[in-house]
Amino acid sequence: MIDYRWFGAPGFGQSGYRPLTHETGHYLGLPHTFNGSSCTIDDGIADTPDINASTRDLITLNCEESYPNGPVSCGNEHLYVNYMDYVTENCYTSFT
Repeated sequence: MIDYRWFGAPGFGQSGYRPLTHETGHYLGLPHTFNGSSCTIDDGIADTPDINASTRDLITLNCEESYPNGPVSCGNEHLYVNYMDYVTENCYTSFT
């Protein structure tokens, strides 16, 4: 069930677009990119690098910055455009 009351809480986008996409990813079996919050626990998705925290927890990122300026954890750059991460609303463009 999709209801406007469940999308756009304080601190999240008001459009409903991002939460719906994110939750659809969970419905399809995708975990958060930082699954387990550990460098030794993989999210089970081959093309997603291991990271141990959400991007939002590490840095407030301006999406217009070049990718090398993004956060790094577990020796990997974050795919901050991934819907299964937590970051600024306008950063999301893909699942992996």
